[in-house]
Formats: sequence, structure tokens, C-alpha cells
Amino acid sequence: MPLNILWEEVFINNTSLSFFNKEGGLQSPILYYYRGVIEGNIAALHGLRLARVSDDMSRLKGFNGNNYLEIMKFNYLD
Repeated sequence: MPLNILWEEVFINNTSLSFFNKEGGLQSPILYYYRGVIEGNIAALHGLRLARVSDDMSRLKGFNGNNYLEIMKFNYLD
């Protein structure tokens, strides 16, 4: 379950922030806060990956273990 929560937060926050960065609508402190949340969750996921905790990251097309922000985003708001 903790892995699912981390994944969900990264995907939703990264998708939303990408949209708001492009379209505007959020003040910079909010964008900055959620970028920190994303980076913290990515660091936790990376740590779990290094510890060989089983997850489904390998199923992401093009995922190489270093491109979380590029891969962990839904493209339908682009």
C-alpha cells in the first residue's frame, strides 16, 4: 500500500503541476510546495528500488530508473 500511495501522489501531482506550469492558475509557493512533495516521494521510491523492494516500475515503457518526472505523468492534460 505505501508504494501505491507514493506512485499515486507522484503521478497526480506531476500531471497537475505540469498543467498549471503551462496554463497558470497557481501561485508559485503552491507550485514549489508540491514540487517538494513530488521530489520527496521520488526519493522514497528510488530508495525502495535500490533496496530491491518489489514494485511495478519496470512495466513503465521507457523507464530507466532515473527519469521519474518524465515517465510518471499522464499526458492527457498536455
